[in-house]
Amino acid sequence: RIGLIAFTNEAALRAPLTHDFAALELVLESIGPATVPPGGTSIESAITRAQGIFKKSGIEKPILVILSDGEQQEGNALEAASKFRSELGGVIHTVGIGSPQDRKSRWMTAVSRSCGISLGIRSQRGSTSSA
Repeated sequence: RIGLIAFTNEAALRAPLTHDFAALELVLESIGPATVPPGGTSIESAITRAQGIFKKSGIEKPILVILSDGEQQEGNALEAASKFRSELGGVIHTVGIGSPQDRKSRWMTAVSRSCGISLGIRSQRGSTSSA
């Protein structure tokens, strides 16, 4: 099953866990800067929100994929990632949007590594590299 959480300094469920990929695609197409609350960035809020959803659903060893520019302005993403792994046996994959040289991408690398996962970074031109 797949779902969608959009986040800034708060995380909001935009599509609950579903097997309906077409429905999720419609929701995804409607999401943009105007559809999420303004504010900073809290990767921790996204991880914590996902953890609550996975716990309620009873999914064992869930996989969370985070797409972000990697800017971490609020919360403690590393602590949340560690808790996600220890409490759920979950794995977090991160996809950083930006440049591998961007200092902000270090947060994404650290979150991924705290769960033992590699990181892909997509540049402005669309190429992908590993960190």
